Amino acid sequence: MPIFRDSSYLNAMASTRAQGEVVDEKKEKPARSKAKRKMRSKAQTPSKRRLTTPAQAQPYSGFYEHKEQDRADLARVLDCILNYHPSKREVAQIQVNHVKKQSQAVLESEDKRRVEMLKCDVDVKRGRGEVQLLLERMLARQTMRKDGISNDDIEVVLPLKEP
Repeated sequence: MPIFRDSSYLNAMASTRAQGEVVDEKKEKPARSKAKRKMRSKAQTPSKRRLTTPAQAQPYSGFYEHKEQDRADLARVLDCILNYHPSKREVAQIQVNHVKKQSQAVLESEDKRRVEMLKCDVDVKRGRGEVQLLLERMLARQTMRKDGISNDDIEVVLPLKEP
């Protein structure tokens, strides 16, 4: 049925229908006869439109039996909808959590980098110390040579590389 902006069309239809009904109401209905009523009550045959077998009415028979399962299915569908379409508050919470995780990851990576740098610094200091010790040994060996001590004795007393 078309939708009209003004209801003039609908009002016109209602008025024509009302005029037809007025004419019908003036007719008197005949009274039902007693014999007709008795015959009907004895026959009790169902009309053609009425359902005759219970098998035809089965779609509604199990309605309440599956109600709990339907509720579970409805809850599952609603959960899916909520999961796929979060509210504005949930979106904001997700963003806050993401920022927190990112900042935590940045702090952890900075901590790891600092630890690595400290290890490198310790290695460098250790290397400097070893170089210092090596230089001191070489200097001591030179002074021993100047004093006239043989190289074999110097190797025994001050070896260049430690065993």
